[in-house]
Amino acid sequence: MNEMRILSILSKENIVDVDTLSRELGLSNSTVRAMIDLMVHHGYLEEIQCGSSCGMCPMKCSSSSSKIKMYRLTEKGIGCIEKPKRWCKEKDNSWDSNDEVPSFL
Repeated sequence: MNEMRILSILSKENIVDVDTLSRELGLSNSTVRAMIDLMVHHGYLEEIQCGSSCGMCPMKCSSSSSKIKMYRLTEKGIGCIEKPKRWCKEKDNSWDSNDEVPSFL
């Protein structure tokens, strides 16, 4: 599933922008943004702001790149990569107990 691929890519790359994810997944930016928004809403990803003193990523942030939206895994997202089935179900009781993983993962 593409959402798990997003989590997997982010676990390897640490921080990735939407354009990069779109290319890697072969999906449109709008589709990837919708998937990311859902994953942010459910607490698997968090948006980070690009700043001029940012040393976390290879984007070489500047005032012209300050509008770039970038995302990274939350603790919940990391847990889903490490222990997908059990961890995800433990962290969100809203999922049906018969589901192995959340419907969007």
